[in-house]
Amino acid sequence: METRKMMEMCTSFVLIAMILQIVGVATPSWMSGEIRQGVSSRAGLWRICAEAYDVEECVDWPTVPEWLDATRALGVLALLLMAASSGLSVFVLIKPDNRLTVTLATICCGLGAACSVTSFGVFVGKEDEQFPTEVYSYDYSFGLCVAAAAMGCIGSVLFLALFRRVH
Repeated sequence: METRKMMEMCTSFVLIAMILQIVGVATPSWMSGEIRQGVSSRAGLWRICAEAYDVEECVDWPTVPEWLDATRALGVLALLLMAASSGLSVFVLIKPDNRLTVTLATICCGLGAACSVTSFGVFVGKEDEQFPTEVYSYDYSFGLCVAAAAMGCIGSVLFLALFRRVH
């Protein structure tokens, strides 16, 4: 594969990962479930929503458990690292022979993916304390963060391959 094409792929993967992470962290649907007939709820990292008979109300978490604070922090850190990697990968497209930029983009992408994996790992490890598994299941926001981590991992591998070509 030619180097220019690989740079474009790296940039694409990292940008998609960043967008998925933004939506996954911002939306209130990490968990959802039907509490009883006609009444459902869903929760994200920042808000909890309840719907009863087609009327929905969302509120901020009244008290935030420590594990949720950790999940939030890691999710936001993953987002910032993916944003840095996205910016650096655009710079790599402009100036492909800059070794420092490729190195920094690779590190930011890898760390962003690792933070994303860790954030949903913390969530999976502790969510059953807040959300009984017989009622709640993972929803699209959680899935978006998992997809962002996967895209970040692929982007990291591509950056490593690009790193080897540039050096």
